[in-house]
Amino acid sequence: MSDLSCSIEKFSPPCFSTLLGIKQDEGLPDGQARFEAINPFESYIVQAPAGSGKTALLTQRFLALLTQVEQPEHIVAMTFTKKAAAEMRDRIIGALKQGRCDALPDDANINDFNTWQLAKRALQRDQQRGWHLLENPNRLRIKTIDGLNSYLVGQMPLLSKMGAPSAILKEADCVYQEAVHLMLKTPEFESDVARLLTLVNGRFKSAQNLFVTMLKKRDQWMGSVLPFTGEEARDHLERALAYIVRKELTEQVAHLTHVMPHLAEACELADYAVQHEQTQLACLCGAWPLSDSLEDLEAWRVLANWLLTQKGEIRQTVTKNNGFISGGGEEKANKAQFVNVLKGLKESVHGQQVAESLAILKSLPNPEYTQAQWEDLQSILTLLRVASAYLKMEFQALGQADFIEIAQAATQALGSELEPTDLAQQLDYQVHHLLVDEFQDTSSEQYALMTKLVAGWQAGDGRTLFIVGDPMQSIYRFREAEVGNFLNAWQGRLGQVALTPLQLHINFRSSQGIVDWVNQNFQRIFPPENQIEKGAVCYSASHVASTNTSTATQAQEVTGCAVKTHWALNRLHEDEAHQVVDQIQQRLRCFEKEDGKSIAVLGRTRSSLTDIARVLKQRGIAFRAVDLESLNERQEVQDILALSRALLHLSDRAAWIALLRSPLIGLSLKDLYAVMGEQRHQPVWTLLENRLHASSLSDNTLLDNALSEEGRQRLGLAMPVLQQALSRLGSVPFSVLVRETWWQLNGSHTVENALALENVDVFCQTLAELDGQPLDLEQLDALMERLFARADSSPESQRVVLMTMHKSKGLEFDTVILPGLGRKSRSNDRALVSWFQFMVSEEGGGKNLEQAGLEQLVIAPLPQKGKQKGRQSAVQESTALSTLLKRFEEEKQRYELGRLLYVAVTRAKQQLHLFGQLEVKEETDTEKEHSPVGNTLLETLWPCVKQAFNRLISSYDFLEVVTDKVSIDSDDKDESPHWPSVSRLSLSHQMATMAFKSPDKPFKMADIVGTLMIEQTEQGMTLESSVPPQTLNAPASMDAPMNASMDLTPQALLNTSVGNLVHVVLEQVVQEGIQQWPKLVVERQEKLAERQPYYRIWLEQQGLKEPALFQAMTRVLRSLNNALSHATVRWALNNQFSESATEYPLTSITQEGDIQHHIVDRTFVDNAGTRWIIDYKTSVFDENNHITTQNKGGGGFKNRNDFIAHQIAQYQPQLARYGELFAQQENRPQKWVLYFSDLNEWVVLD
Repeated sequence: MSDLSCSIEKFSPPCFSTLLGIKQDEGLPDGQARFEAINPFESYIVQAPAGSGKTALLTQRFLALLTQVEQPEHIVAMTFTKKAAAEMRDRIIGALKQGRCDALPDDANINDFNTWQLAKRALQRDQQRGWHLLENPNRLRIKTIDGLNSYLVGQMPLLSKMGAPSAILKEADCVYQEAVHLMLKTPEFESDVARLLTLVNGRFKSAQNLFVTMLKKRDQWMGSVLPFTGEEARDHLERALAYIVRKELTEQVAHLTHVMPHLAEACELADYAVQHEQTQLACLCGAWPLSDSLEDLEAWRVLANWLLTQKGEIRQTVTKNNGFISGGGEEKANKAQFVNVLKGLKESVHGQQVAESLAILKSLPNPEYTQAQWEDLQSILTLLRVASAYLKMEFQALGQADFIEIAQAATQALGSELEPTDLAQQLDYQVHHLLVDEFQDTSSEQYALMTKLVAGWQAGDGRTLFIVGDPMQSIYRFREAEVGNFLNAWQGRLGQVALTPLQLHINFRSSQGIVDWVNQNFQRIFPPENQIEKGAVCYSASHVASTNTSTATQAQEVTGCAVKTHWALNRLHEDEAHQVVDQIQQRLRCFEKEDGKSIAVLGRTRSSLTDIARVLKQRGIAFRAVDLESLNERQEVQDILALSRALLHLSDRAAWIALLRSPLIGLSLKDLYAVMGEQRHQPVWTLLENRLHASSLSDNTLLDNALSEEGRQRLGLAMPVLQQALSRLGSVPFSVLVRETWWQLNGSHTVENALALENVDVFCQTLAELDGQPLDLEQLDALMERLFARADSSPESQRVVLMTMHKSKGLEFDTVILPGLGRKSRSNDRALVSWFQFMVSEEGGGKNLEQAGLEQLVIAPLPQKGKQKGRQSAVQESTALSTLLKRFEEEKQRYELGRLLYVAVTRAKQQLHLFGQLEVKEETDTEKEHSPVGNTLLETLWPCVKQAFNRLISSYDFLEVVTDKVSIDSDDKDESPHWPSVSRLSLSHQMATMAFKSPDKPFKMADIVGTLMIEQTEQGMTLESSVPPQTLNAPASMDAPMNASMDLTPQALLNTSVGNLVHVVLEQVVQEGIQQWPKLVVERQEKLAERQPYYRIWLEQQGLKEPALFQAMTRVLRSLNNALSHATVRWALNNQFSESATEYPLTSITQEGDIQHHIVDRTFVDNAGTRWIIDYKTSVFDENNHITTQNKGGGGFKNRNDFIAHQIAQYQPQLARYGELFAQQENRPQKWVLYFSDLNEWVVLD
C-alpha cells in the first residue's frame, strides 16, 4: 500500500515530512515554524508579518491537505476579497502545473522544492481519486467570507429566515431611512420616541440620523443587546460596564504606584480639610490605603478632584476653597505640607503620567446605570429592536439585503452550538479542513460564523483549522474589523478547536536598511503588550532573508540610505508636493527601462495626494491614481450630473444653470441672464418653453431678441433633445435616458480624452444600479460621493502609483513615499450614541462575564445638552460614561493609526521617503515643548523623530518665514485673480453634427453626421477611405465581453465594439419592426446609409481610430446587411411573435451561492408554441488564412465548417444554460440558434 492511500489515523504528526517528502529550511530563523505549518494533521494560528510569504505558506498547506482528503471539497479556504481568493486559486493551480515537471530549475530553493514535492503528491492523489483538478479547478473551494454567507443562506432559506435568496445591496441608506421612519411613526412606541426626542432636544432629523447610524453598524450591538430584555438586559450591560470600569481603575492605580506615599499623605490631611467646609472629602478620612477595587472608586474620584485643577493639571497652590485657610501655626503647616505633596506629585519621575492617571480617575463613571440613565437607554433599546424588525421587513419586500443581513442570516442558518441545524451537521460532515486568511480583519459576525463552523469538531477526529494573519496589519476598523479576534485566538483556541501559535519573522520583501529602521522605531510606536479589550498589539520584530540582503546592499550603495526623512517647519503643501515630485524624478532616472520597478506615493487620505497629482501633471509625468480623484471633481461628470439633476427636477435652478453653461449647451452668461435672470421663482424649463413661439421647432423661430443670435441657435439645437428626454421620463430606465441625452447633446465631443469617456461610463453604470428605484437628489449626491475617476492604465503610467495607505495593503513597490505625515484627517462626525465593543478572555479577567471570549458591549445613554430640571445628575453621569467610551475609542484609533503607518512603510522594498512638517509660529516657540497636531501619523512617529525636529527648530530662521508670509499674503500683488474658463463646443460644430434628426425610435447614440460616403454595389457596401483594402482581411477575434469600457487590447476593443453595435442595431430593428427595413438590396442599403454616420460616431466614442475604425465599420455594415437579407433572420426579427424580447435578462444562482446575470440576445415563442433562444455572434473567419485570433495558440482551422463546429462547441453550453433557466419558468419545446452575422450562417443546435 502506498503512503498516500494510508488513512490519517495511521500517521502521527512527526512522520508528516517523510509522508510528504519535504524538508525544513534550517537556514531561516523561522524555518521550524514554516515547516510545522505544513503539517496537515494539526491546527495552527500563524502570525505572518509584512513580506513573510504568507500566500506561499497557505499554498503549501492546501497542497498538503489535498494529499490526505477523499474529495477536494473537504478543504475550504476563506479570505476577504475576490482578488485574494483568485490569487490563492492561481497559486495552487500554478503549483500543480509545476508539479508535472520532472525536475526543478537549478536555482530553486528549499521552499520551491517543498512546493514541488507537495504538488507532485497532490497530483498523485488527484489521479488515484479521479478529481482532474487542472481540468476542473472549480472543485477547489476557495471562497470569500461574503460568498460563503450567501451560499449558506441559499442552502437553508427557511432557517436563515430570509426566504428566497436576496441580491446584495451595497448602498442601503434609503432602506435604513425607511425603516427608521416607520419606527418613529409607530403609535405603540410614542412614549419611547418622545423620550428619545427629549434627549436630542427635539431634533427629529438628529434622532433619525442616530438610528440610521446604529442600523449601519448593527452587527456590533445586536448580538449583545437583542437577546436580552428588561432587567436581564440591564444586568448584562452593567456587568460589561463594571468590567471596563474596574479594568481602567486597576490600570490607572498601577500607574500611581511610585507616588503612593504622597497620596497617603494627602489622605491624612483630608481630616483637616473636612473641618474647613470640605465635607465631600469625608470618604478619604481614615480610608488609606485605597485599593483598585470598585468599592474605593468614589474615594479615588474625590481624591483626584481635590488634587487637580479644572483643566486636569496638578495644583500649584491651594486656598480655603480646597480646605486650607490662611493663617499661622497649624493652618500654615498643613497648607505647606499639602503644597509639598502637590510638588512631589508634579516633580515625580513620571509627573505627566501621574496627572493623566488622576484625570482619568476623576472622570470614571459609576459601574452601574442610574435609574434615569436606564430608562433613557431602555427606550433606545426598544426602538432599536423595532427599527431592526422594520429593516428586515423592508429587505424582504425588496428581495435585497446588505452584507450584515446576509452574514446574520448565515449564522442563523447554522443554529447554535448546542442545537446545530441540519445544514451545520451537513457542513460538519463535508468540511474537514478550514483555512482562513487575513484573520485579523474579521468582524464580530464573521468570528461567530467561524466558531459555529467548527463547533462540532473534536480533538483527534482528523479535522484541522489553519488561521493566518498579522494583527500588526489590522487597519480596517471602519469596516468593523476587530483585531481582538486574532489576539483571542492567539491564546490557543477558537471555539472548541485547540490552536498551536506559530510566529514568522523573515521578511522576503524589504532591504536590510528598511527592516532595521522598522524594527528600531516600531518597537517604540506599538504598545508594549497585547490588550484585547482596547485592540492593542505589541510589535514583533522581523529579519531580512539572506536571499535579498546582497541585493539590498548593492542598491543602497547606489542610492544612499534606505530610509530618507524630509522634515520641515512651516512648509506649504504646494512646496511639499514639488519636493515629492523631485524625489520621484530622481528615482525614475535610477531605474532601467522595463525593469519592472515602481514608485508608490501613499497618503493617509486622498486629499493629501491631490497636490502631488497636479504637480505630476504639470511636469508631464504619467502616473496611475487609484480611487484618488472623485468623479464629481471631473468636468465631464459634473456636466452629466447637472443633466441628470435637471431631468429629475425642473425647478433645480442650480442644475439647470450648470447644464445651460456647460459645453453640452454652452450659453454665455449674458444669454443665461436673458433666459432666467429676472424670473427667480419660476422653473427654468418653464422659462425656456415660454420663450418658444407657438410654431414648431423645425421652423427655427425661437427666442426673443434678448438672446444673442448664437444663444438662440444653441438653444434651438438643445431644446428638441431635452423635450424628447423629458417626454420619455419613466418609459425607459433613467440611466439609459441620461446616457442617450448626453450623447445627443454631443457630450462625447466635449471630453478631453478616452479616459474621460470611461468616467462618464462609470457614472452611467453606477446610476443604472438605481434603475427601478425611486431616485431623488439626495441619493444622486450620495451616489457621487463614492465614485472615483478611472485610473490611467497606459504602460507609461505604471511606474508611478498614487493611492491611499489602506489601498496599498498586500502590495509592494521598489520605492515608497509617504507625504503629509503631519496632516490631520477629517474628524469623524459626533455620534449621538456611544458604545464600546470589546472582547475578553478568562486570562484577561473575563471569568465573571457569562460569555468570556465573546464580544461584550457597553452603551452610554445620550448625554443631553442644556439643563433639564431634575436631570442634572443623570446628564453628568451619562457624560462621564460617554467620555470614558470616547477615550477608549480614541485609544483604539491611536493604536490602529500606528498599524496603518506600519503597513505603509512595509510596502517598500528598497527605499522609503518620509515627508512631514511642524507648525512653529514665533521665535519664542523655540523655548517650549513642541508636538505635532493630534491624530496624525507624525504624532504616532513623534517619539522617534522628536529630536530631529528639535534640531530643526533650534536652527530655524524665523525672519525668513516672516518674509515668505509677507510675499504670499501681500495685498500689493499686480496679478489679477484668475477666473476659470468655461469650455464650449463651437456653434458650427454643434450645428454640423446635429443636422440630421434622430430616428423615430430614439437611437442609442448621438444624432451625428459622419463624413464617410457609402458606395452601393450589388454585393454589399464599401467605404471610401485612405485605409488600404488589404486591411479588410485582418484576422478578428471571437466575441469579447460586451463592455467596451474594460481595459482591452486594440484588437479586443475592435471586436467588442463591433459586437456591441450589431447587437444594439438588431435590437432596434425588432423595436421598430422588421417591416420598416426593405427587402430590396438598394432600398435596404439606402436606409443603412442614412444611419451610417450614427454608427461611425458611436464607434469613435468607444475609442476606435483608423485603421481599426475602418475595419469596424466594414464588419458592422457587412453583419447588418447579411442579417437583413437573410430570410430566416428577418422572420426571427419580427416583433409580432408572442413573448417577443431582445436583450432579455435572466438571473441564476450557482451552487456556491453566487448570483449570475445572463442576457439572451433574442427570444420569442412561435405560433407552434416553441421557445426560440437566439444568440448573435459577430466572429470573423478569414477564408484566405483559415485563422482567427481565438485560435492563435493552435495555428488555425481547416475550413469554414471546422471553425463553425468549434464555435458551436464553445457556445452550446451557454445556450443550454439559457434553456435550463427558461425551462424552470415554463413547460414548452425549445430551439437554440447561433447566428453568425459576419458569415451569414443560421445554425440550429440539437
